[in-house]
Amino acid sequence: MAETRAESDWYPDPDGSGGQRYWDGQAWTNRRRPATASWSPGQPDYAQCDPAFGGQSPMADGLAPSPGLTIRMSKNSLWAIGSAIVLILCLIVVGVIANSTGGSDEPQTSRPRDTVETGGLSGNRDVWLETVCAPGTLNNGTKVSDATGGATCRPRRDRGGSGGLIYYLEYGSDFFMRNSLTQSSFTRYASGKNSSLVFAFAIRGRGDSALKPLEQFGFTINQVPPRR
Repeated sequence: MAETRAESDWYPDPDGSGGQRYWDGQAWTNRRRPATASWSPGQPDYAQCDPAFGGQSPMADGLAPSPGLTIRMSKNSLWAIGSAIVLILCLIVVGVIANSTGGSDEPQTSRPRDTVETGGLSGNRDVWLETVCAPGTLNNGTKVSDATGGATCRPRRDRGGSGGLIYYLEYGSDFFMRNSLTQSSFTRYASGKNSSLVFAFAIRGRGDSALKPLEQFGFTINQVPPRR
């Protein structure tokens, strides 16, 4: 009696895995399908077309896209999207930093300590005193009437023969300044002001060379009105 062999096809894997195994008509091959794979008789068998088995690549006939190519394209797309997001975030951060620094080309500086707001005058109290006072001669405090604050020092230069001290004085108004300087027998002074204070550097003597350097800061030099 002639032996009957099954036709070449996919059959349940005899190892009991639940998958399928290909029978070539003579013996079982090493080609297997997992149990989770879905397949119907009318669906192309790409495994049989694998060039390793002498078949034709499915891409040659346009049967199916390459799974590997699809994955690579997805990764490239993700990289492109990620790079675009990072670039946008960088531009936003740069814009915020640029706006926070303000629209001015001038450097941001803090007000020196122990100085007063000088309004239209340039510099500050420390700079003024350093300009006209000889080093090591400054003494804070003064007893000049009506002055709200002040200091005394020896002049850095004195070509006109003022022969005494320079008085730095602060007043609440021009009137109090002029009245105080007249009462205290000062002869010349350099003055400037802001919205709340009047600043004066006063001397006793005929020359005003000791006060001249203050003109560069916006101070004006005047003669003290005589007492009547």
